[in-house]
Amino acid sequence: MGGQKFAPYFKIFLPLIVPKEGRKRSERSLAAGTLAEICQAMKSSIVPFSDTMYQIFMQGVKDNSDEVVSNSVFGVGVLLESSGSALVGKYRRYLTFSQRS
Repeated sequence: MGGQKFAPYFKIFLPLIVPKEGRKRSERSLAAGTLAEICQAMKSSIVPFSDTMYQIFMQGVKDNSDEVVSNSVFGVGVLLESSGSALVGKYRRYLTFSQRS
């Protein structure tokens, strides 16, 4: 199951999988990586969640764990690719941020 068929379920469990501060590094990394893989599988069906997912991944990019950062950077890349024009306005911010890291 992927794409449009998965979207209603994703909406339900997204709040449960979001990486949270105070969680172990491994849990934050797993959450960021899982969300990135979901974005990749959903392709353009992720668009309704694009803004939320972008904020989640950008928070992960600021994490103090290289593993979480790596998964979050992958997630942002997949999200930008899958979202098409929905996130075009955020490209510059992400590129500027990633050059500083």
